Amino acid sequence: MLTLLRRNRGFSIFLATQCVSNLGDAVRNVAVPLFLLQLTHAPTLVAELAVLEVVPSLALQLPCGALVDRWDRRRTLLMVDLGRGVLTLLIPTTALAHGPVVGVLFATAVPLGALSALFGAAFSAITPSLVGRERMEQAYGLVEGGESLAWVAGPVLAGMLVITIGGPNALLLDGASFLYSALGLAVIRVQRSEPAAGHRSFWHELLEGLRFLVGNLTLRRVQISWTLYGSIGYGVVIGLVFVGSRGGSVGPALASLAVAAYAAGSLVGTLIAG
Repeated sequence: MLTLLRRNRGFSIFLATQCVSNLGDAVRNVAVPLFLLQLTHAPTLVAELAVLEVVPSLALQLPCGALVDRWDRRRTLLMVDLGRGVLTLLIPTTALAHGPVVGVLFATAVPLGALSALFGAAFSAITPSLVGRERMEQAYGLVEGGESLAWVAGPVLAGMLVITIGGPNALLLDGASFLYSALGLAVIRVQRSEPAAGHRSFWHELLEGLRFLVGNLTLRRVQISWTLYGSIGYGVVIGLVFVGSRGGSVGPALASLAVAAYAAGSLVGTLIAG
């Protein structure tokens, strides 16, 4: 793996920027529910916001995959990160202007979820172009390892930021991480490939992909398992934040440490499974 990092400058930049972006995401996923609970003491609002973010991300996976086959993947990732960065920075900007922060959180939830789905599709597709198919396993291992480490450190950092500068302002890190990721994507070079869709229509590609997913038992099981894992894991994080902060009535220290311990357990489990 170290050889891959030394010899492939483009992938090294890509990995470094994605690790920072994952750190920002980990901060957001702890800071936002903490802030909402501290401000409103209403867990239903936290749940509603989570649904608004997760549902588009899950529902748009297949359409985004069909779109990515037709677009330049590096450019798509770059534009998505710019969009996510701007949307995220609207929240601390609104807080600094003493505006309706909760309203902005809800207004940006669906666009952020949709952009995350598009990023996930392009992210998976661009990696082979960066490292070649013979290095894909090593590349994905490094990316997943970096994401797991970010989720261990991110909650602790989120707690510190919430204490020192407040929940909305903690999202300055998340917004800046998206812009940093976009900068990394702007400087790397990726071998361009011809669109896989050819001259077939988007809807034809979408239906063909859906039929393939439904008809392939192994792929269907993997997709269902991964979707459940992601959805339940996100719910566990929110639950730990709620219990650890006693519904927002106490400080974020216990909640942050609980989420970090949960992430550490996931990292250890991944290593044991490997």
